[in-house]
Amino acid sequence: MKLKIKKIICFLCEEIKLKDNTNWQSCMDHAQKFHGIDVKIFRNIEFNDKSEGWLLKLPDGNPWAFVSN
Repeated sequence: MKLKIKKIICFLCEEIKLKDNTNWQSCMDHAQKFHGIDVKIFRNIEFNDKSEGWLLKLPDGNPWAFVSN
C-alpha cells in the first residue's frame, strides 16, 4: 500500500508523537519497534479518501493511534 499519511498521533509514546507526511509502513514499523505491537492486526485496514481518519485500536480495545490521510 502506497498511501501517504498526512498525520499520525501515537498515544502509546510517553509524549504524544505527531508525525506528518509519512507512509503506512513507517507507522507499522513504529508500532512494532517501539511498542511491541503485533502489526498483523492492522494490515487489513481499508483506506479511502472520504474518511477524516481512523482510530486504531489494540485487541483489548484501547486506542493505539489516530491516522488520517
